[in-house]
Amino acid sequence: MGIGTGDAVVSTLGERPGQEFVVVGDIVNSKPRRGPCCHPISPVLQVTRSPRQDAMISSVGSSIDLLVPSAHPIVGEWYDTTLAAADGMPPHVTLLWPWVSSPTALTRLDEVLAKAEPFEVVFSNTGRFPGVVYLAPEPRRPLLDLMRIICAAFPDMPPYGGELDHEPVPHLTAAKGDDEAFLDEIDMTLRHRLREPLTVRVDRWS
Repeated sequence: MGIGTGDAVVSTLGERPGQEFVVVGDIVNSKPRRGPCCHPISPVLQVTRSPRQDAMISSVGSSIDLLVPSAHPIVGEWYDTTLAAADGMPPHVTLLWPWVSSPTALTRLDEVLAKAEPFEVVFSNTGRFPGVVYLAPEPRRPLLDLMRIICAAFPDMPPYGGELDHEPVPHLTAAKGDDEAFLDEIDMTLRHRLREPLTVRVDRWS
């Protein structure tokens, strides 16, 4: 997906073939972390932020995601309680779920992403779904375009199993819960933290 800048750290995560995460960008004061399998993960979680961080697209066994580990200092205290975090997934924007990895599917995805242009998105605001607070990427257009071409490549794997009656909304989940009042408080805290926006460049995939 184009040629990007920054250093890359490649780590294997999970028990399924092809489950690799690539982290692109400056790794500052980071620490190793373990995933759901026995392999130690190279430093991937940002604990400090610079004006621009890099993100990466990851194809896991059941989804295609834009990984944004540099968002962890912003959302980590709540994100770490989610099932995705328990599975070893860093903060992310889901591009297609469910998705079934196979050699043929990976080849098709490689062909699609090879034609995609690098882009930047900024996280400077929040959004809400019932029971969810998320970081809203802007502009949405590059992510929506990317999601559309990925979905078009896998017509037999509709987003969210075809249960949505609208186009998926690009989002980075920060917190989930049933207590909307508590989510309101989290939302306010996140808005305060995002007064210093997080900008990420999307230019790699694994």
